[in-house]
Amino acid sequence: PAAISPQDLQGANDGRKLGIALKSVDIQLGLPDADIYPLDLKDNHSTIERILGNGWHGLEANHVWSSNTSAMTLPVPDTCAQNTCELSLSAFAYGASQQRPVTVTLQTTHKGQSNSKNIVLTDSGTNSLTITLAKSTEPVTVSLSVPAAISPQDLNGSGDSRQLGIALKSLNIELGLPCPCT
Repeated sequence: PAAISPQDLQGANDGRKLGIALKSVDIQLGLPDADIYPLDLKDNHSTIERILGNGWHGLEANHVWSSNTSAMTLPVPDTCAQNTCELSLSAFAYGASQQRPVTVTLQTTHKGQSNSKNIVLTDSGTNSLTITLAKSTEPVTVSLSVPAAISPQDLNGSGDSRQLGIALKSLNIELGLPCPCT
């Protein structure tokens, strides 16, 4: 209703009724719904792009490489409000071997609580990296640290200079095992 023409406002030779001028529009996608699990990277690139934070290289067909430090924010299913849930990442570490063990530190920040776990990988096969989550449906921030991340160029002389930590293939959040407490 407050739109006015430049002609009426300043006597210019422009009779269009103008409202506001937009310089830019920034649309940020929120987190996906928590019903995405299990999430395989192979066919879910648009969902993966919404959860990855800093420290990740470009998506490849079946995985995405972390650098030496990386992060992601994950939606948490409703079942985790009253139950202990477990986050599991299916991944392999670049250059891991018996002679070159690679330590991956998983840290979660969830409902104001932090939890950290070190996992040592000694082969290049796919491993399950797991960590327990706090009881909550709030999104969880997952930080990964791979101090031994190395580039293929430095490890074997190839032309790839990216620092590669782990290759994330899939992830899941599900109910944890019941406590064997007695």
